[in-house]
Amino acid sequence: GASGRDVVALCELATKDLPAPSFRPTKPAELPPREGEILVLGASGFVGRHLVRRLRRAGHPLRVMVRKPGLLPEHLRDPEIRVLPGELSDRAALRAAVAG
Repeated sequence: GASGRDVVALCELATKDLPAPSFRPTKPAELPPREGEILVLGASGFVGRHLVRRLRRAGHPLRVMVRKPGLLPEHLRDPEIRVLPGELSDRAALRAAVAG
């Protein structure tokens, strides 16, 4: 666990001075509900990336919540995927993500 935490800290340090991304996350207020929409938490992680690809191929509307939307892999920058910034420890972000 400590090694993993150190790796994450190193990655955050290495990316802290990157230019602001041109990608703009979706604001929760801009999210009218879509029939059958699925929220994926951890979409930029190893399992989440594969899950998102499979759900998109199956035609499901998606929203994802990630800590750093500006660092999303290109395949998650699909205009049909609603990207919400937030962390699991942030109750307000979670409420906004599941609203609708």
